[in-house]
Amino acid sequence: MSNNVILFGSQGALGRRVANAISDYSDMLVSIDMMDDNNSTNNKLLTIKADFSNIDDVIKILEILDGKKFHGMYFAGLLSNSTDTKLLNLNCNSNITGLVNVINLLKPCLSHFTFISSISVYGIPEINPIREDAKLKPTTVYGAFKLAGEHLARVLCAKLDIPLTIFRVTQIF
Repeated sequence: MSNNVILFGSQGALGRRVANAISDYSDMLVSIDMMDDNNSTNNKLLTIKADFSNIDDVIKILEILDGKKFHGMYFAGLLSNSTDTKLLNLNCNSNITGLVNVINLLKPCLSHFTFISSISVYGIPEINPIREDAKLKPTTVYGAFKLAGEHLARVLCAKLDIPLTIFRVTQIF
């Protein structure tokens, strides 16, 4: 069984750290992001510049993957709490449209899917530490989009029979 991993949103703080941490343990690592920052000398790393909210870009990714199976990890997300319409649309493109495109269009290549969420889906915690079964009540735009992404990932992965894992990380720095 191959140990191929594809990281969506790999140039952010967390995605970059995970890429560095798992590069030695994967057979093939594909790093995909809107930012073009390929300064790696790792010959197992394939870097692709793409916009997940653009269907044509995601179809090109599918062609490059050439039927190989991957564990997909979705780190992409715009960390913004602005209510400005343009920023809300960018947030939606990154957190929702991109996620839908990746799961639906790359289904033939996904052996497992991991959605990286945030503890911001809990809002202001009533107790610390936050338990996984705490009430979900985001108080920020970012938290609302992450929670929507979790719900979408659950529904799409269930319908497409793709195993799903969701991580709610605490801090990204």
